[in-house]
Amino acid sequence: MKFLSLLVCLFIGANLYAQTDLVVKSDGNTGYLTHTVGPKENYYSIGRIYNISPRTYAPYNNLKLETPMSIGQVVRIPLVQQNYVLDNSGNATEAFVPLYYVVQEKEGLMKVGQHFGISADDLKKLNGIKGDGVNIGDKLVIGYLKVLKEQSPLAANAKVGKPIVKEASSKEQVASSKTQEVVKNEPKKEDKPVVKQPEVKQEEKPIAKTPEVKKEEKPVVKPTTSSQQPATNKEGVFMNEYFSQTNNGSNTQSSETMCGVFKSSSGWNNGKYYALMNGVERGTIVKIMVNGRTVYAKVLDAVPNVKENAGLNVLISNAAAAQLEINEQKFNVGVMWSK
Repeated sequence: MKFLSLLVCLFIGANLYAQTDLVVKSDGNTGYLTHTVGPKENYYSIGRIYNISPRTYAPYNNLKLETPMSIGQVVRIPLVQQNYVLDNSGNATEAFVPLYYVVQEKEGLMKVGQHFGISADDLKKLNGIKGDGVNIGDKLVIGYLKVLKEQSPLAANAKVGKPIVKEASSKEQVASSKTQEVVKNEPKKEDKPVVKQPEVKQEEKPIAKTPEVKKEEKPVVKPTTSSQQPATNKEGVFMNEYFSQTNNGSNTQSSETMCGVFKSSSGWNNGKYYALMNGVERGTIVKIMVNGRTVYAKVLDAVPNVKENAGLNVLISNAAAAQLEINEQKFNVGVMWSK
Protein backbone atom coordinates (compact mmCIF):
# COMPACT_ATOMS: atom_id res chain seq x y z
CA MET A 1 0.00 0.00 0.00
CA LYS A 2 2.94 2.35 0.58
CA PHE A 3 3.91 2.11 -3.09
CA LEU A 4 0.36 2.84 -4.22
CA SER A 5 0.25 5.92 -1.98
CA LEU A 6 3.48 7.18 -3.51
CA LEU A 7 1.96 7.12 -6.98
CA VAL A 8 -1.06 9.08 -5.79
CA CYS A 9 1.12 11.68 -4.08
CA LEU A 10 3.24 12.04 -7.22
CA PHE A 11 0.30 13.20 -9.30
CA ILE A 12 -1.29 15.30 -6.57
CA GLY A 13 1.92 17.33 -6.47
CA ALA A 14 1.86 18.08 -10.22
CA ASN A 15 0.93 21.74 -9.81
CA LEU A 16 3.78 22.33 -7.38
CA TYR A 17 6.36 20.94 -9.81
CA ALA A 18 4.87 22.88 -12.70
CA GLN A 19 5.39 26.27 -11.07
CA THR A 20 9.17 26.60 -11.40
CA ASP A 21 11.75 26.35 -14.19
CA LEU A 22 14.30 23.54 -14.06
CA VAL A 23 17.67 25.25 -13.46
CA VAL A 24 20.72 23.08 -14.08
CA LYS A 25 24.07 23.27 -12.31
CA SER A 26 27.38 21.72 -13.36
CA ASP A 27 29.97 19.80 -11.37
CA GLY A 28 32.55 20.37 -14.12
CA ASN A 29 31.81 17.11 -15.92
CA THR A 30 28.07 16.51 -15.56
CA GLY A 31 25.00 18.72 -15.48
CA TYR A 32 22.59 18.03 -12.66
CA LEU A 33 19.32 19.16 -11.07
CA THR A 34 18.64 19.29 -7.35
CA HIS A 35 15.62 17.73 -5.65
CA THR A 36 14.49 18.18 -2.05
CA VAL A 37 12.99 14.96 -0.67
CA GLY A 38 9.36 15.41 0.34
CA PRO A 39 7.01 13.38 2.55
CA LYS A 40 6.44 9.80 1.38
CA GLU A 41 9.04 10.10 -1.41
CA ASN A 42 11.65 7.40 -1.94
CA TYR A 43 14.35 6.49 -4.47
CA TYR A 44 11.88 5.04 -6.95
CA SER A 45 9.23 7.78 -6.83
CA ILE A 46 11.91 10.45 -7.31
CA GLY A 47 13.42 8.42 -10.16
CA ARG A 48 10.07 8.40 -11.97
CA ILE A 49 9.82 12.21 -11.70
CA TYR A 50 13.14 12.70 -13.52
CA ASN A 51 13.09 9.54 -15.70
CA ILE A 52 16.25 8.11 -14.14
CA SER A 53 16.99 4.83 -12.39
CA PRO A 54 17.76 4.98 -8.66
CA ARG A 55 20.74 2.77 -9.48
CA THR A 56 22.14 5.73 -11.43
CA TYR A 57 21.50 8.73 -9.20
CA ALA A 58 21.98 7.05 -5.80
CA PRO A 59 25.71 6.33 -6.40
CA TYR A 60 26.09 9.84 -7.84
CA ASN A 61 25.04 11.10 -4.39
CA ASN A 62 27.11 8.47 -2.52
CA LEU A 63 23.86 6.91 -1.29
CA LYS A 64 22.88 3.27 -0.88
CA LEU A 65 19.39 2.10 -1.81
CA GLU A 66 19.18 0.17 1.45
CA THR A 67 19.45 3.43 3.43
CA PRO A 68 16.24 5.54 3.38
CA MET A 69 16.46 9.24 2.61
CA SER A 70 15.22 11.92 5.00
CA ILE A 71 12.54 14.56 4.42
CA GLY A 72 14.28 17.78 3.42
CA GLN A 73 17.41 15.99 2.19
CA VAL A 74 18.74 17.47 -1.07
CA VAL A 75 19.86 15.03 -3.77
CA ARG A 76 21.44 15.74 -7.13
CA ILE A 77 19.80 14.32 -10.26
CA PRO A 78 22.42 13.92 -13.02
CA LEU A 79 21.59 14.53 -16.66
CA VAL A 80 22.36 11.28 -18.49
CA GLN A 81 21.57 9.73 -21.85
CA GLN A 82 18.28 8.37 -20.53
CA ASN A 83 16.76 11.72 -19.56
CA TYR A 84 18.73 14.51 -21.33
CA VAL A 85 18.22 15.43 -25.00
CA LEU A 86 18.70 18.48 -27.24
CA ASP A 87 15.68 17.82 -29.46
CA ASN A 88 12.17 18.18 -28.01
CA SER A 89 10.50 15.61 -30.27
CA GLY A 90 9.58 12.02 -29.42
CA ASN A 91 6.71 9.56 -29.15
CA ALA A 92 3.29 10.14 -27.62
CA THR A 93 4.29 8.78 -24.18
CA GLU A 94 7.14 11.26 -23.70
CA ALA A 95 7.29 14.92 -22.67
CA PHE A 96 10.23 17.31 -22.98
CA VAL A 97 10.78 19.89 -20.25
CA PRO A 98 13.20 22.77 -20.98
CA LEU A 99 16.36 22.91 -18.88
CA TYR A 100 17.95 26.27 -18.03
CA TYR A 101 21.46 27.31 -17.06
CA VAL A 102 22.30 30.70 -15.52
CA VAL A 103 25.44 32.21 -17.06
CA GLN A 104 28.22 32.77 -14.50
CA GLU A 105 31.13 35.21 -14.44
CA LYS A 106 33.70 34.77 -17.23
CA GLU A 107 31.42 32.40 -19.15
CA GLY A 108 30.51 32.67 -22.83
CA LEU A 109 28.53 30.39 -25.12
CA MET A 110 31.50 28.09 -25.69
CA LYS A 111 32.23 27.74 -21.97
CA VAL A 112 28.57 27.06 -21.14
CA GLY A 113 28.40 24.46 -23.91
CA GLN A 114 31.46 22.66 -22.51
CA HIS A 115 29.61 22.04 -19.24
CA PHE A 116 27.05 19.91 -21.07
CA GLY A 117 28.94 18.62 -24.11
CA ILE A 118 27.08 20.78 -26.64
CA SER A 119 28.28 23.33 -29.16
CA ALA A 120 27.88 27.11 -29.13
CA ASP A 121 25.82 26.76 -32.34
CA ASP A 122 23.39 24.43 -30.56
CA LEU A 123 22.99 26.98 -27.78
CA LYS A 124 22.27 29.70 -30.33
CA LYS A 125 19.64 27.54 -32.00
CA LEU A 126 17.98 26.57 -28.73
CA ASN A 127 17.76 30.19 -27.57
CA GLY A 128 17.26 32.07 -30.85
CA ILE A 129 20.57 33.91 -30.44
CA LYS A 130 22.20 35.43 -33.53
CA GLY A 131 25.34 36.93 -32.01
CA ASP A 132 28.05 35.45 -29.79
CA GLY A 133 27.61 37.54 -26.66
CA VAL A 134 25.84 36.58 -23.43
CA ASN A 135 25.68 38.36 -20.07
CA ILE A 136 26.15 37.22 -16.49
CA GLY A 137 22.77 36.10 -15.17
CA ASP A 138 21.31 35.24 -18.59
CA LYS A 139 19.14 32.13 -18.41
CA LEU A 140 19.93 29.86 -21.36
CA VAL A 141 18.10 26.74 -22.50
CA ILE A 142 20.68 23.94 -22.65
CA GLY A 143 18.35 21.09 -23.71
CA TYR A 144 15.38 19.14 -22.43
CA LEU A 145 14.59 16.73 -19.62
CA LYS A 146 12.82 13.75 -21.24
CA VAL A 147 10.16 12.30 -18.94
CA LEU A 148 7.20 9.92 -19.26
CA LYS A 149 3.83 11.69 -19.29
CA GLU A 150 2.14 9.00 -17.20
CA GLN A 151 4.84 9.06 -14.51
CA SER A 152 6.19 12.58 -14.02
CA PRO A 153 4.35 15.73 -12.85
CA LEU A 154 7.11 17.70 -14.58
CA ALA A 155 5.42 16.85 -17.89
CA ALA A 156 3.13 19.83 -17.21
CA ASN A 157 6.10 22.08 -18.04
CA ALA A 158 6.69 20.52 -21.47
CA LYS A 159 4.59 23.13 -23.28
CA VAL A 160 7.07 25.81 -22.19
CA GLY A 161 9.89 24.23 -24.15
CA LYS A 162 8.46 23.88 -27.64
CA PRO A 163 8.23 27.55 -28.72
CA ILE A 164 11.93 28.17 -27.91
CA VAL A 165 13.28 26.45 -31.01
CA LYS A 166 10.38 27.66 -33.12
CA GLU A 167 11.05 31.30 -32.27
CA ALA A 168 14.52 31.05 -33.78
CA SER A 169 13.04 29.66 -36.98
CA SER A 170 10.31 32.27 -37.19
CA LYS A 171 12.73 35.19 -36.78
CA GLU A 172 14.89 33.96 -39.63
CA GLN A 173 12.10 33.03 -42.03
CA VAL A 174 9.07 35.32 -41.54
CA ALA A 175 7.96 38.55 -39.88
CA SER A 176 6.60 38.37 -36.33
CA SER A 177 3.03 38.60 -37.64
CA LYS A 178 3.41 35.08 -39.10
CA THR A 179 4.81 33.43 -35.97
CA GLN A 180 1.62 31.47 -35.30
CA GLU A 181 1.75 29.93 -38.74
CA VAL A 182 5.33 28.75 -38.14
CA VAL A 183 4.35 27.25 -34.79
CA LYS A 184 1.64 25.20 -36.48
CA ASN A 185 3.82 23.94 -39.31
CA GLU A 186 7.10 23.12 -37.60
CA PRO A 187 5.93 20.45 -35.13
CA LYS A 188 4.48 18.46 -38.03
CA LYS A 189 7.88 18.36 -39.72
CA GLU A 190 9.52 17.19 -36.50
CA ASP A 191 6.86 14.74 -35.42
CA LYS A 192 6.23 12.85 -38.65
CA PRO A 193 9.51 10.95 -38.86
CA VAL A 194 9.62 10.26 -35.13
CA VAL A 195 6.07 9.36 -34.24
CA LYS A 196 4.04 8.38 -37.27
CA GLN A 197 6.46 6.24 -39.27
CA PRO A 198 7.18 3.69 -36.53
CA GLU A 199 3.44 3.22 -36.03
CA VAL A 200 2.96 2.26 -39.67
CA LYS A 201 5.80 -0.27 -39.48
CA GLN A 202 4.44 -1.80 -36.33
CA GLU A 203 1.01 -2.30 -37.89
CA GLU A 204 2.38 -3.87 -41.07
CA LYS A 205 4.68 -6.45 -39.49
CA PRO A 206 2.12 -8.62 -37.69
CA ILE A 207 -0.32 -8.46 -40.63
CA ALA A 208 2.24 -9.44 -43.23
CA LYS A 209 4.00 -12.23 -41.34
CA THR A 210 1.26 -13.87 -39.29
CA PRO A 211 -0.19 -15.99 -42.16
CA GLU A 212 3.25 -17.53 -42.79
CA VAL A 213 3.74 -18.41 -39.13
CA LYS A 214 0.32 -20.07 -38.97
CA LYS A 215 1.27 -22.59 -41.64
CA GLU A 216 4.81 -23.36 -40.57
CA GLU A 217 4.92 -23.04 -36.77
CA LYS A 218 1.55 -23.89 -35.32
CA PRO A 219 2.67 -23.96 -31.65
CA VAL A 220 3.87 -20.34 -31.91
CA VAL A 221 0.86 -19.18 -33.89
CA LYS A 222 -1.85 -20.00 -31.39
CA PRO A 223 -1.14 -17.25 -28.85
CA THR A 224 -0.38 -14.79 -31.65
CA THR A 225 -3.64 -15.49 -33.48
CA SER A 226 -5.85 -15.25 -30.42
CA SER A 227 -4.33 -11.92 -29.51
CA GLN A 228 -4.97 -10.44 -32.96
CA GLN A 229 -8.59 -11.33 -33.53
CA PRO A 230 -11.32 -9.53 -31.55
CA ALA A 231 -10.94 -6.11 -29.86
CA THR A 232 -7.13 -5.84 -29.86
CA ASN A 233 -7.36 -2.59 -27.90
CA LYS A 234 -8.56 -4.57 -24.89
CA GLU A 235 -5.28 -6.48 -24.90
CA GLY A 236 -3.31 -3.24 -25.10
CA VAL A 237 -2.14 -0.74 -27.68
CA PHE A 238 1.45 -1.96 -27.19
CA MET A 239 0.66 -5.29 -28.92
CA ASN A 240 2.14 -4.27 -32.28
CA GLU A 241 5.27 -2.95 -30.59
CA TYR A 242 5.63 -6.33 -28.84
CA PHE A 243 5.62 -8.12 -32.20
CA SER A 244 8.14 -5.64 -33.52
CA GLN A 245 10.49 -6.23 -30.57
CA THR A 246 10.15 -10.03 -30.78
CA ASN A 247 10.37 -10.35 -34.59
CA ASN A 248 6.68 -11.26 -34.81
CA GLY A 249 6.85 -13.51 -31.76
CA SER A 250 9.72 -15.71 -32.98
CA ASN A 251 12.46 -14.27 -30.76
CA THR A 252 11.10 -14.51 -27.20
CA GLN A 253 11.89 -15.78 -23.76
CA SER A 254 9.31 -16.67 -21.16
CA SER A 255 8.84 -17.22 -17.45
CA GLU A 256 6.20 -18.10 -14.88
CA THR A 257 6.34 -15.88 -11.84
CA MET A 258 4.39 -14.22 -9.04
CA CYS A 259 2.74 -10.94 -9.98
CA GLY A 260 1.15 -8.05 -8.09
CA VAL A 261 -0.83 -4.91 -8.95
CA PHE A 262 -0.09 -1.17 -8.74
CA LYS A 263 -2.47 1.74 -9.27
CA SER A 264 -2.25 3.74 -12.51
CA SER A 265 -4.60 6.21 -14.17
CA SER A 266 -3.76 4.83 -17.61
CA GLY A 267 -5.24 1.92 -19.53
CA TRP A 268 -8.88 2.11 -18.57
CA ASN A 269 -10.04 3.70 -21.81
CA ASN A 270 -6.95 3.82 -24.02
CA GLY A 271 -5.47 0.32 -23.60
CA LYS A 272 -2.10 1.67 -22.37
CA TYR A 273 -1.09 -0.97 -19.85
CA TYR A 274 2.15 -0.69 -17.85
CA ALA A 275 4.30 -3.02 -15.77
CA LEU A 276 7.21 -3.00 -13.34
CA MET A 277 9.51 -6.01 -13.82
CA ASN A 278 12.88 -7.16 -12.53
CA GLY A 279 15.63 -8.12 -14.96
CA VAL A 280 14.09 -6.43 -18.01
CA GLU A 281 15.13 -3.16 -19.63
CA ARG A 282 12.84 -0.14 -19.35
CA GLY A 283 10.69 0.20 -22.49
CA THR A 284 10.41 -3.55 -23.13
CA ILE A 285 6.91 -4.74 -24.05
CA VAL A 286 5.89 -7.87 -22.13
CA LYS A 287 3.06 -10.26 -22.83
CA ILE A 288 1.16 -11.16 -19.62
CA MET A 289 -0.97 -14.33 -19.71
CA VAL A 290 -3.43 -15.60 -17.10
CA ASN A 291 -6.17 -18.23 -17.56
CA GLY A 292 -6.25 -17.87 -21.33
CA ARG A 293 -6.38 -14.05 -21.23
CA THR A 294 -3.60 -11.76 -22.46
CA VAL A 295 -2.47 -8.15 -22.13
CA TYR A 296 0.58 -6.36 -23.52
CA ALA A 297 2.28 -3.93 -21.13
CA LYS A 298 5.28 -1.57 -21.31
CA VAL A 299 7.90 -1.95 -18.56
CA LEU A 300 8.55 1.35 -16.75
CA ASP A 301 11.09 0.23 -14.13
CA ALA A 302 12.08 -2.57 -11.77
CA VAL A 303 9.79 -3.71 -8.94
CA PRO A 304 10.44 -1.42 -5.93
CA ASN A 305 12.33 -3.19 -3.17
CA VAL A 306 9.81 -2.73 -0.37
CA LYS A 307 8.23 -5.16 2.08
CA GLU A 308 4.88 -5.30 0.26
CA ASN A 309 6.58 -6.58 -2.92
CA ALA A 310 8.47 -9.46 -1.32
CA GLY A 311 8.49 -12.45 -3.68
CA LEU A 312 7.08 -10.49 -6.62
CA ASN A 313 9.02 -10.17 -9.88
CA VAL A 314 6.28 -8.35 -11.80
CA LEU A 315 3.68 -5.68 -11.01
CA ILE A 316 0.99 -4.75 -13.55
CA SER A 317 -1.31 -1.71 -13.60
CA ASN A 318 -4.75 -2.13 -12.09
CA ALA A 319 -6.33 -1.56 -15.52
CA ALA A 320 -4.33 -4.50 -16.91
CA ALA A 321 -5.40 -6.67 -13.96
CA ALA A 322 -9.04 -5.76 -14.60
CA GLN A 323 -8.70 -6.77 -18.26
CA LEU A 324 -7.27 -10.11 -17.12
CA GLU A 325 -10.23 -10.42 -14.71
CA ILE A 326 -7.89 -10.73 -11.73
CA ASN A 327 -9.15 -9.75 -8.29
CA GLU A 328 -6.26 -11.03 -6.14
CA GLN A 329 -3.33 -8.86 -5.07
CA LYS A 330 -0.83 -11.67 -5.80
CA PHE A 331 -1.18 -14.32 -8.51
CA ASN A 332 0.82 -16.47 -10.95
CA VAL A 333 1.31 -15.24 -14.52
CA GLY A 334 3.12 -16.32 -17.64
CA VAL A 335 5.34 -13.62 -19.09
CA MET A 336 6.95 -13.42 -22.54
CA TRP A 337 9.35 -10.74 -23.86
CA SER A 338 12.07 -10.25 -26.45
CA LYS A 339 15.44 -11.96 -25.98
